[in-house]
Amino acid sequence: VRNTPIKINPEIVRALRNNYPVVALESAIITHGMPYPMNLQMVKEVEEIVRENRAKPATIAVIDGQIKIGLTENEIELLAQSSKAIKIARRDLSVAIAQRLSGGTTVSATMLLAHYAGIHVFVTGGIGGVHHGGELSMDISADLVELGKTPVMVVCAGVKSILDIGRTLEYLETKGVTVMTYGDNCTFPGFFTPNSNFESPYTVSSPREAALVLDANKRLETNSGLIVAVPIPKEMSASGKLLNDAIQTALVNSNRSEGIKGKSVTPYILRNVNLLTEGKSLKANMALIRNNAKIGSRIASEYACIQSEKSLLNRTIKSYRMEGNQFDIGHARPVVIGASVIDNFASANFGDKREDTYPGKIRQCFGGVGRNIAECLTRLGCYPFFVSVIGDDLQGKLLLDHCKRTGMDVTGIELLPHRYRTATYSALTDKTEEILMAVGDMDINEEISSDVLKKHEKRLITAPIICIDGNISEAAISYILSIAAKHNIPVWFEPTTVSKAPKILASKYWKACSYASPNLSELVSMCEYRSKNFAATLPGTEELLSIDDKINFVSKSIQHLQLPWQFVVVTLGADGVLLAQNSSRCESAHEKTSVSRVNQPPTIATHFPAISTHQDAVEIANVTGSGDSLVGGMIAALLKGYDVDTCVKIGLQCAFLTIQSFNAVSEYITPDYLSN
Repeated sequence: VRNTPIKINPEIVRALRNNYPVVALESAIITHGMPYPMNLQMVKEVEEIVRENRAKPATIAVIDGQIKIGLTENEIELLAQSSKAIKIARRDLSVAIAQRLSGGTTVSATMLLAHYAGIHVFVTGGIGGVHHGGELSMDISADLVELGKTPVMVVCAGVKSILDIGRTLEYLETKGVTVMTYGDNCTFPGFFTPNSNFESPYTVSSPREAALVLDANKRLETNSGLIVAVPIPKEMSASGKLLNDAIQTALVNSNRSEGIKGKSVTPYILRNVNLLTEGKSLKANMALIRNNAKIGSRIASEYACIQSEKSLLNRTIKSYRMEGNQFDIGHARPVVIGASVIDNFASANFGDKREDTYPGKIRQCFGGVGRNIAECLTRLGCYPFFVSVIGDDLQGKLLLDHCKRTGMDVTGIELLPHRYRTATYSALTDKTEEILMAVGDMDINEEISSDVLKKHEKRLITAPIICIDGNISEAAISYILSIAAKHNIPVWFEPTTVSKAPKILASKYWKACSYASPNLSELVSMCEYRSKNFAATLPGTEELLSIDDKINFVSKSIQHLQLPWQFVVVTLGADGVLLAQNSSRCESAHEKTSVSRVNQPPTIATHFPAISTHQDAVEIANVTGSGDSLVGGMIAALLKGYDVDTCVKIGLQCAFLTIQSFNAVSEYITPDYLSN
């Protein structure tokens, strides 16, 4: 918005730029809805619910005359404790900016500012409406007017039950606002209760269905809002009779009190209702907001998926060419071959007592080394052909659906019969995310055989690069290397585990490999495969305390393996990576350490530190896919023709983005990281 003091949180900017779901949240509930510290606790809980449902929360407010979209923790704390914060509707924005005031935004202001920022879904408790006697007083909430002219979907528990719900619905119809009840019937919720005794014109039964309506509204450019009215779950609702009696008493009290009018009426009545119900209405209010946040986040996620699917369709049309009545994919595409895995992480809060069931959190993401690399390449605009296998089960369907939504080409993923289970990895962690135990059901990956690969031989022999992970069988690896040797195709090997790292050396075509990305333990495993006597001379990886120790260790190991490869990237976790090359191939301009060997060119190991997580107080969410994002970023940069140093830096940037995401590959990775 031209010349307007709007500051959007960089995290929200990145999310919007990359089509990641964002949910707008109002702040009037912080400043005028609940007392401190309950208001602070509430907004933190709601933001966490949004994150748990794979969206980014963007709480909106005005602070010192500046519009803030995506408040920081400090800003939320400031608002929660402020006694001077005002209540800001659309009409108050200009004054708040000009006089440098601070305040919480109502539904009308939050809708407007969310629309300015490009946020399409807004979650709140309930909207304003027509007050009782509004046909005489004309006391009609600005929320309704805003809904008639701002194309944002508002997810709420209906109209606040202290208002005239029937006349409010009539007014919304006049303004052209689409009203839908979320559920299996058209009963319009009564805010504190699931039933208001009124009906919505329409119903939506799932987040996907609601998102499709939002998408259609955007395409029609109606410039009017939509309401998804979510009934409060019955077990969380307050007693209808108790509430109705309290509301009638509060209405009478407000009519008798002098000075209670305009925007002061609703907070006054709600406070009275809370007192008269002995806090039951406030508990119901908090419960419905949490429920709305969950549903709204899922709608935002589905809407983002719909946009990704349309983007994929556009890219597909450009990437495919018509031959007769069939589409034929262009040939010069990288090929990735490897595992597709469902990752489950259970974080338990272990107390002093032994329990049958421990409280904690369980999250699921879509992983697999090969799949992660393919997704990263896709997000970078390289559109790889991915070969994998999944079972004909629920996990397989979920994986396939996720891959489609991220824009991946899934035509190379083979669905196996019912006797095969989709690969699954389950880890148990303590509350610090330290893994205590893990179980992997990976047998299906052995079915990525040479017979499966022969179906895609045309893809393989025309690929600019082939990436394989160590989950596939030795026979499949050998088959790929034989093709690579025959057609001079570079191959990247990602070992995946210590036990699988030597697979690449078991093939008689091992020299056809060009790149590998082991960690220190996997590198030791490769050395042991070649010579247990040599491996015995190496210090334990836990003894490598300094970067110099690790450089010497890697140089010595690579020198012993006598790999004629382009380079090996050894991952060091928080310490970054070591790039190992023969001096005759070395392109890096960074600091180097070499170890000589008779009749062999010296090995050069170059240290690239990881991007610091301290510079922007970055929160580490997940490290399981960071190495795969490193590989995906480096391969994409190689295909772009960049020098080795730049390839490593781009790979590290992708890894840095992924550790901040609960997904196995960061949703923030885009082609911009290749062009910039």
